[in-house]
Amino acid sequence: MAIPIYYVLPFFCAVVAAFATMLLKRAMDGGVGLTRLLFVSNWVTFLLLLPLWVLGEGPFPWERIYWPVITSIVAMGGLVFTFLSLRIGEVSVVTPMAGIKVLFVALFSFFLVSEKVRGSWWTGAALTVIAIYLLGGSGVVFRRKNAYAILAAFAGAACFGLGDVLIQRWSADFGFFRYIVISSGLIAVESFALMPFFHAPLRAVPSKSWRWLITGTVFLSLQWLALAYCFSVYGKATAINIIYGSRGLWSVLLVWMIGPLLGNTEKNVGRNIMLRRLAGAVLLCLAIALVIFDGATNPS
Repeated sequence: MAIPIYYVLPFFCAVVAAFATMLLKRAMDGGVGLTRLLFVSNWVTFLLLLPLWVLGEGPFPWERIYWPVITSIVAMGGLVFTFLSLRIGEVSVVTPMAGIKVLFVALFSFFLVSEKVRGSWWTGAALTVIAIYLLGGSGVVFRRKNAYAILAAFAGAACFGLGDVLIQRWSADFGFFRYIVISSGLIAVESFALMPFFHAPLRAVPSKSWRWLITGTVFLSLQWLALAYCFSVYGKATAINIIYGSRGLWSVLLVWMIGPLLGNTEKNVGRNIMLRRLAGAVLLCLAIALVIFDGATNPS
């Protein structure tokens, strides 16, 4: 039973994303605020992807220039809503809610690209949402601010899900490399809107934190480029996002394996939380198995 490459690559992207997130968390622990982190990471991503412009071929599609513009606005909306949710809510509540993205991807794929979302994908998407919630949180304490935070997190997930589907629909016809460079460049420019929310200027970032910030961003950018390429060339954004959801599992494993080396102490949690994460890992593996088995037996 052959497993398609577009199901294998998201696994590696998930591992890289989990590792990059740990590096960025280390940067935040070292004094890099969330808004400054987003600003720097958006500009590093753009500068890293800029050389890909030379790979663009053919005449520039000026009549479609609004495609990457819309994509950049949607992506920036996802960042803003996520930023707001983290600002007004509790991390243990907000972060698992972001797992709903995979359901939004399925919905947008069905309505915008007329992609047939298989029954196994819908099941896998639902299991992934539950699994990410179990992996990410220690419980939900209902408070008014958490209700607003959850709404903001859902809006952010919807934006990111729409962004994935727009890449799938538009990037190939526009020219993948030009599309990605323009989108990331616009996101970088739009990031100037975050500057009023800085707690301190960029020059106040501790020198030791820059290496974690830059290294984490580079890894995060590379895995995002690989995912975007999969969306553009192969489609199947729903299935790819389900497999990519394994980053929640990899995050837990990396915390246990190398977390202490990076100053991360999250593995010192209680028994109940670890049991929740184990249950989440089992559901996530089941969701991924459904997608891979379906893709291997029905590759069309």
